[in-house]
Order: sequence, then structure tokens, then C-alpha cells
Amino acid sequence: MSRPERLSDLFLERIGERAADVAPAEIDAALEKLLRAVRAAWPGLEPLEAGFVEALAVRLPPDGPPLEALGRLCAEDLCLATACARGEPAALALFERQLVPDARAALLARRLSPETVEDALQALRQKLFVGGAGPGKIADYSGRGPLATWVRMAAIRTALNLVRETRRDVPIEQAPLAALAMPAAPPELGFVKARYRGDFKACFEAAFAALEPRGRTLLKLQLIDGLTTTKIARIYRVDASTVRRWLIEARRALLEGTRSALAQRLNLDAGELDSLVAALVTQLDESVRRILAEHAPRS
Repeated sequence: MSRPERLSDLFLERIGERAADVAPAEIDAALEKLLRAVRAAWPGLEPLEAGFVEALAVRLPPDGPPLEALGRLCAEDLCLATACARGEPAALALFERQLVPDARAALLARRLSPETVEDALQALRQKLFVGGAGPGKIADYSGRGPLATWVRMAAIRTALNLVRETRRDVPIEQAPLAALAMPAAPPELGFVKARYRGDFKACFEAAFAALEPRGRTLLKLQLIDGLTTTKIARIYRVDASTVRRWLIEARRALLEGTRSALAQRLNLDAGELDSLVAALVTQLDESVRRILAEHAPRS
């Protein structure tokens, strides 16, 4: 059986009875427009035209006239997904560059540690691109919504499954400092922190060790022992306002010390450096608790 010579012939053949009232010239014009959009959306990706048209026809929404239904598909994303399913290097590179950062940010925003996030993304890659007897799950993308959303939701499901499989009752004092959550920071800060987590941990601990003894003691009394500023004031026989000022000074010294150590240790621009410090601000109390717990005397 010979293959259709024109893209419209291939498309109309695949949609069967729905092709009865469609003019081939209209389909040709629509397909050429979609191919131009694909090339504009994904520079460097040269679509396999026949494969792209087949994917459009197979996933064509069942309701409405074919041309109208074709317009409801996310054609550019569908072309990228089908190219990824074929294992094309250019498509896989685009996937990593354009879609993985968004999925990573979504996972970090859900308070997962950077290590868990990277494990989940690797598991997602295996699921999407490494099939058994057939293609990976990326071939299941229907084109009915943005591919970025589809990948993000797949990443979240993968991460949740991974957490369920590996969950253990780990005491908070045994959790590594570098795996701190990101409760209030923008998700992109999680990526910055993950990139420099070893340096972040070392500089933060050095800054904490450099605090004056009173500052370290105040933070311990408040964050480990759970004392209010009023109770701490009674211990030091000062006003509560004085204790609050001391705590503010201790926190400021801790942040400034960390920033200074990072600036000396890393060749970062001001934006990246500020992002690391911003990440620290969102979880300073938890970071201090963990450092104190790690260095607490063992009974």
C-alpha cells in the first residue's frame, strides 16, 4: 500500500469518516501553518512531518469539525512530545532546557528536599523516555493542554510516589541541614540553594560558630528550649525589649556572616548571592535548630 503523497492526504486518511466534508486544500494550509509554528516554537527541532501529522490525526478531539478540532490541539507541544518519544537528541535537549526547570520548581515549592527532587526528576525521565516493549509514557501526551502542565503534574505524581516508597520516621535532629524545606521562598531559590548546598551548609555553620556566645545562647533558649522573650528576660534580668533587640542582632549577624562567607567562597553575582541569603531568611529558625541538635551532647 503506497503512502499518501500530501500531508493532507495522510491526515484525512487517518481521521476516516470525519474527512468527508473537509477540503484537502484547507487541511494543507492548516498543517503548513502548524509546521511553521512548530519551527518557531522549537528552534533546532526539525519535525518529522509525516509523524507529526499522524500524531495530530490520532489525537484529534472527537467533537466538532476537523479543522476546528485541530485548532484546539497544542500542536507545537505535541510535536515536541512525539519527537521525544522517538528519542531525538534535539527534542530531548529542548525538553531538559524548557520543561525540566519548571517541573523542578514545582517540586521545590512543595517543600521537598533538593535530593528528593532530583531523584523524582530522574525517575520521571525513566518513565517518560524509557519504555518496555513500546515507547515511554511521553507518548501518552494527548495534546489537549500545555505540555509543561502535563510534565509538571507527572513530576508531582512521581515525587509523591517516591516519598511514599521511601518514607521513614527520621528524627528531625538527624535530618541533614542541606535538605531544609523551602516554605516561603520562591521556588527558583530552591534550585539556587540545591546548586550550592554544600557551600551553603559550610558557610552557615561557620557564621553560626562565629556568633558571640550570648547570641548562640539566646537562639538556643528561644528555638530549642522554647522560652519566650519574657522568660529569657528574667534569666538575664533585663527588659523583654532588650532580649528582642539582642535576638534581632544575633539573626542579623548570622545572615551577614553567611553572606560574607559565601561571597568569599563562591564567584557569584549579586543576584545569586542575594537568592542564597533570601533562601536562608525563610528558614533561619529551622536551620539553627538543626545545627544545635547536631552539636548537642549525646547522653
